[in-house]
Amino acid sequence: MNRKIQFTCAVLCAFLWFGFGFCTRAATAENKPTVEEMAAQMLMFGFRGAEVNEAYPIIRHIKAGYVGNVILFERDMTAGGGRDRNIISPEQLTVLTQALRDAKNAASGVPLWIAIDQEGGMVQRLRPARGFAENYPSARVLGRGDAAVTREVAERMGHELRALGIDVNFAPVADVDVNSASPVIGGIERSFSRDPYAVALHILAFSEGLKNAGIISSLKHFPGHGSAEDDTHLGTADVTLTWLEEELLPYRLAFEGGFQGTVMSSHVFHEGLDPLFPASLSYKITTELLRGELGWDGIIFTDDLHMGALMLHYSMEEIIYRSVYAGADILIFSSNSDGMAYDPNFPQEAFGILVNLVAEGRISKERLYESWNRIMALKR
Repeated sequence: MNRKIQFTCAVLCAFLWFGFGFCTRAATAENKPTVEEMAAQMLMFGFRGAEVNEAYPIIRHIKAGYVGNVILFERDMTAGGGRDRNIISPEQLTVLTQALRDAKNAASGVPLWIAIDQEGGMVQRLRPARGFAENYPSARVLGRGDAAVTREVAERMGHELRALGIDVNFAPVADVDVNSASPVIGGIERSFSRDPYAVALHILAFSEGLKNAGIISSLKHFPGHGSAEDDTHLGTADVTLTWLEEELLPYRLAFEGGFQGTVMSSHVFHEGLDPLFPASLSYKITTELLRGELGWDGIIFTDDLHMGALMLHYSMEEIIYRSVYAGADILIFSSNSDGMAYDPNFPQEAFGILVNLVAEGRISKERLYESWNRIMALKR
């Protein structure tokens, strides 16, 4: 390349860099988010209702600016909730997701994320019995085959989700099948394999399939739930004596392989990784291990913070504070744990707690900016 061409390229690159940087800085200065706007984006809520209107609490909370994201379930597990939750049929679900988006559009220009757990096998909210496309195979079944098939299955799944108005799928499971009898992983075929290299291959393929269909994926449950002998939905799951270092390998390989989704932290407790807190509340695990050692700089979701592993041991203020301090970007509250009392106004309560933590100086605005920037990078 001659000097004239080199100079021209250099000037062009400098112009593009400076121009992009100037536009970014100007946009940031003009549209600097408030604490309230950032707090809403860091919260995801479950709610009752297969059909919603202006009178429904979730619509009021979205329009009030308390809610930036929602998660859908097919069954209502709360006390006195009845059988159905948010999902009856494809037609009904499409109307529901549009109503949620319309409410958010009326409140702010930042898109509402609508999320679901659609892994395949035992964990899928959308099934043919309700009129949806297919019963997708479990991770274990897919893990025995070629990764190309996994990609194809995930892409079909993603197109179905996209057509229904869903943005985020909390899949694939990146847990290694250390304990094939684990009640919430191996015992119900949610892991692709006992081989961490095979797990890495399939989670990358699954994530790519979802991405091809316009769906955001999420690797779960960091730092590894595959050895757990207990269920975090019900109480503490201590993996101190069963967890293996190789359970980090699928994440490490996925990140090195260009993974572009999100990560979900679990509620497992490992005394060697953090002697005080479970993973979702742990700075050592979420920030030092996941962000520091493994180099992940994308969005981190918590697992459902209404699970027994946390609710039995911590106040709601402590759960929210510890999750954010640990480094999570979006906190999930299903309001759908087995037997819990349903509070339709919980979104306002959780939002108020997070905003007050900033007002009190326990959480800094800068910490919220970190999460805001990661979330906006994907939402916009």
